[in-house]
Amino acid sequence: MKKKIILTSLIIIACGTILIIMLGFYPVAVVNWRVITIKDFKKDLAVANYFYKTTLDENLNPDSPEIKKRIKREVLDKLIEDILINKELKLQLKNSELEEILKNKTDELTKQEGIEKEIKILYGLSLEDFKEQVSRPILKREILAGRFLINNKDFIGWMKEQKNQAKVMIFFPDLIWKEGGVVIK
Repeated sequence: MKKKIILTSLIIIACGTILIIMLGFYPVAVVNWRVITIKDFKKDLAVANYFYKTTLDENLNPDSPEIKKRIKREVLDKLIEDILINKELKLQLKNSELEEILKNKTDELTKQEGIEKEIKILYGLSLEDFKEQVSRPILKREILAGRFLINNKDFIGWMKEQKNQAKVMIFFPDLIWKEGGVVIK
């Protein structure tokens, strides 16, 4: 009887692990106990790779191992900063206020003539995906930086301090967290 319980438990754990891996919910990094999943990382990495391939200087090869590592490092660093920014925005604004500001700024940004075509060319995304993956994180950064400016505070200094204080674990073998930033090994 005891063996059946242990075997059943192991099967359930194995199935759960397989499901988590297949759905992309396993962590690539943890920032102050907030998880960055492989699914989110791959989504942002794909956008960054597409963008760099369409905009990078012809003399640089975006498929070279060095450029790929740099892009991977930049994407993970950006996702870590996004978590820190989101945390601070939650302290400074009600969610409804933030969403209203984001909607207004996004609508203003995306109502330009021909913007959908430009987004598709540069990022390979639909307008809605662009709003969610690219525009919202940038606008959140701008909103927070603006609030710091209004209060005569240094946003860049604050970000550096937050990154230095953050508890970050990275689960990529070629990247580490060192002195407040993602570094290539």
